This record gives sequence, C-alpha cells and structure tokens, in this order.
Amino acid sequence: MQNEIPQSVYTYAATHQILDEGETIVTYYDATISLSNEESAMITNKHVIYHYNGRTTKMPLQDIVSINHTEETLVGDIITVESLDGNMMKIEIAPLNGGEIFLSVLRSKTNM
Repeated sequence: MQNEIPQSVYTYAATHQILDEGETIVTYYDATISLSNEESAMITNKHVIYHYNGRTTKMPLQDIVSINHTEETLVGDIITVESLDGNMMKIEIAPLNGGEIFLSVLRSKTNM
C-alpha cells in the first residue's frame, strides 16, 4: 500500500518514466526476488500498470470492463484484467505477498 512503498520505487518510476504527470501510486507489488522494481505491478490513481523488461503496459482504470481472479497453490494470485478495447493484462502475485489486497484495491478503484 501507499504507506509501505519505499522511496526507491518512486525513484525507479521517475527514472523509467512509468508514471504520467499527476499520477500517484496507490498500491504496488514487486515480482523480483531482489526487489529491483524491474518487474512490478501497480495501481495508481489513473491506471493499472505492469512494468517488465523495460516495457510498461498501462490500462486506464476507467476502461476496465472485467477483473478475474484465481488462486494457484504454487503461483499465488492470478489477476486478469480486460479493457473496453479488448486488451488483456495478467498480474501474478506470489503466495503470501498480498494478492488479495492488490485485488481489493483494484476492484475498489474500478467499482467492480
């Protein structure tokens, strides 16, 4: 959640131009073991974002038409999101890493 995000995340996001002007991170998940921010998912006040391998994929929260969630024992929470234009995004959150919280925030921000 916002109060737990280290400064290094904000620095990384600024350096790699992940956020738009006026965009703030609401919740964040770093998928790397080293917490390097190189593979991360975040929900901002405007988008759900997945950053991986130098590429950033953004989906406006207002354009999300469906959110699906499954739990797999070894993988953890798998969240799939679909936008109005049919684009899909998959977010995997490892077991015991707050996947339910991430999902709850996403549903709250999209009223789903």
